[in-house]
Amino acid sequence: MTSKPNRRKREAFAVLTYSNMLTLNALVQLLTEKGVVTSEEIFDRVKRFEDQAKAPKHPSDLVHSTRTSLPQ
Repeated sequence: MTSKPNRRKREAFAVLTYSNMLTLNALVQLLTEKGVVTSEEIFDRVKRFEDQAKAPKHPSDLVHSTRTSLPQ
C-alpha cells in the first residue's frame, strides 16, 4: 500500500508531466505552422540530445550535457 504523501507526490508529478507534454506539443505545432522549423528538425534535435545524454542517471547530468553542446 502506498502512503498518501507518496501518492500525492506521484499524482502531482503526473500532472506536471502531462502539462509539460501539452506545452511542448503546442510549441512544436506553433513553430511548424509558422514555418520557423520543420517537425523533422525538431525530431532530429531531440534525437541528438538523447544521444548526447545517453540516459543520464540524474536530471542535472542532462542539463550539463545539453548546455555544453548548445551553440554560443
